Amino acid sequence: MVREENPTTLQNILLNGLLGLSPHLNLKTHPFAPSLQHLLSVMEMAKGREGRNIVMFPFMAQGHLIPFMALARLLAQRKGYTITFANTPLNICKLRSSLPSETNIRLVEIPFCSIDCGLPPDAENTDTLSYKFLIRLLEGVEDLQSPFKKLLVDITEHDGCAPVCIISDMFLGWTVKVANELGIFHSVFIAGVGYRMAIYFSISLNMLEFQTDDEKFSLPDFPPASKIQQSQLGNDFFQPESTGEWRTIFSVITSPQLLKAMIGSLQLSPPLSCNLRRRCRQQPPLLLMQCTLTKQGHRFLTSLATTAGDSSAANRLIRKFIASSPKSLYSRIAEASWFNWNPKLVAELIALLEKQGRIDEAQTLIVETLSKLGSRERDLACFYCNLIDSHSKHKSNQGVLDCFARLNQLLSNSSSVYVRRRAYESMIKSLCELDKPCEAESLLEKMRIEGLAVSVFEFRSVVYGYGRLGLFKDMRRILGQMEDEGFAIDTVCSNMVLSSYGAHKEGFEMVLWLRRMKEMGIPFSLRTYNSVLNSCLTIMEILTGSESFPLSMEELKQILNGDETLLVQELIESSVLVEAMEWSSSEGKLDLHGMHLGSAYLIMLQWMEELRWRFSGGKYVIPAEITVVCGAGKHSSVRGESPVKGMVREIMARTGSPMRIDRKNIGCFVAKGKVVKNWLCSFPPLH
Repeated sequence: MVREENPTTLQNILLNGLLGLSPHLNLKTHPFAPSLQHLLSVMEMAKGREGRNIVMFPFMAQGHLIPFMALARLLAQRKGYTITFANTPLNICKLRSSLPSETNIRLVEIPFCSIDCGLPPDAENTDTLSYKFLIRLLEGVEDLQSPFKKLLVDITEHDGCAPVCIISDMFLGWTVKVANELGIFHSVFIAGVGYRMAIYFSISLNMLEFQTDDEKFSLPDFPPASKIQQSQLGNDFFQPESTGEWRTIFSVITSPQLLKAMIGSLQLSPPLSCNLRRRCRQQPPLLLMQCTLTKQGHRFLTSLATTAGDSSAANRLIRKFIASSPKSLYSRIAEASWFNWNPKLVAELIALLEKQGRIDEAQTLIVETLSKLGSRERDLACFYCNLIDSHSKHKSNQGVLDCFARLNQLLSNSSSVYVRRRAYESMIKSLCELDKPCEAESLLEKMRIEGLAVSVFEFRSVVYGYGRLGLFKDMRRILGQMEDEGFAIDTVCSNMVLSSYGAHKEGFEMVLWLRRMKEMGIPFSLRTYNSVLNSCLTIMEILTGSESFPLSMEELKQILNGDETLLVQELIESSVLVEAMEWSSSEGKLDLHGMHLGSAYLIMLQWMEELRWRFSGGKYVIPAEITVVCGAGKHSSVRGESPVKGMVREIMARTGSPMRIDRKNIGCFVAKGKVVKNWLCSFPPLH
């Protein structure tokens, strides 16, 4: 996997800005290594977010499609993700039969005309091509750039948010550029082994230096490699003006845009020579990513880690660190070897600098950015959309208004549907986040007048904007408009409604809405549980107070008030518990990730009753091991002290449970299945 930095938070920007390349420190053993495990951390950050989508795009060859699909199946095992697997129509048709009828892997066709690329009709895979056509296929995939970008824009519009990340093939280097333009995380999946790729890279660096008549030659900067035969590469490979087949292939996999993204992608088993390390630093780095920190950086990050979840304390530390830095924050980051300029990162920095009162530095960055983007209106629109999003996140009214004016100017001068849609989307969202839904609604009408169809994303923003302010009549009116314009109310929208009612203690309205969801066939989600139970004051008080909490559903219902009892009853009749469970002969697992304290508590009570029913009925196999995953507190307000884990521990202790914290994973409770069965079956029978 290849990592790019996460530009969405100041903490991550500072972390990455303090890292430098060094041959002395292996990333695997570095104390801050978890912050740099890009893909998994990106997926972790996306937990709890609706519409989590991972887009995969392999090259059209069986040796690429098969490992990509294997990776897609592994990623699909992580609950809550949709894997969008993109490829040309004939390849997708062949893959469709390999998937079960119920899967969260979505196959998407990207139009491709082989004849236009000088290929035979219906030639969309190397297994149907002779060798002489391989280069034409490699060159032809460049034509997929525009439809692939449209696919990403469509996914963003449909889901209401951008994909979590793009995982593309090493032969599709242009996907890096597309990802950067849209501000989406990007990874490259290399199905081949690292040793072979190091040889390829070494040859590409040295191809112009080799002037030998010998049939075999060695790689001076990679001694572990065996001697290379020139016949393996083609007679014209080392000619300066050569356009031979292998030169073309090497130019694709060592293109600058791809190599810039390929930092830390290869884990090589043989030791690397110093010469190859040096050469790799001179080129966009491809090999082992290694890092070191200054003493100041160590002290800062250690202090920052202790404030995880306490945004005010973290911001104080950050301001103090920036003030003591001899260079501006942006200068430090821009000088880093890993730095790859993109408008989303710069927009976040500008918003943060303005929030801290460093107006001159922010304005300098804006001028630099506008100079870099020139008159490219799409790029300008993306930059100002990112900037207005960042300003609204930091509640900067003036920043939002400034960007609003800029986007309005772009709207008036642009005929591009993409630019206009993107601008309206960000303007509406930002106004709603600043509690100005009425102004946002007026933009909906303006879109209609200009012939732009209002998307579900804009409707959701305005619905939640009114709901958060308690303007429920207006909220319901916009919901009606959504349905009138053909948009079905879904789980995401319903959770916004529930959260709005809950924030204003409208318990009975929440009950009615849950019942409406059931009538309309709208599935409940973990966020549905979180939205409802966060507003149940009785449950939250008993969980956070000093008194002990009930250990059964029956005891809990006795202390709840009328509306809370109805809310709990509606929730426990849903399928959320079953979706949080895995059950097989080897393991029965309950995963509490993504659940707030109240949700985890109710699910635990449901789970205990469900297991007693399964164990006593005789219809279910008894798993060899039972596991409850509650997390180790990495994302808690106090790092390492998970409220959910504390609640689960108390339930286990008070009920005499045999389940204990796993020595291999302190975020789990485990026990043998038969032992758990004996424990639960000792309880009084269920009524």
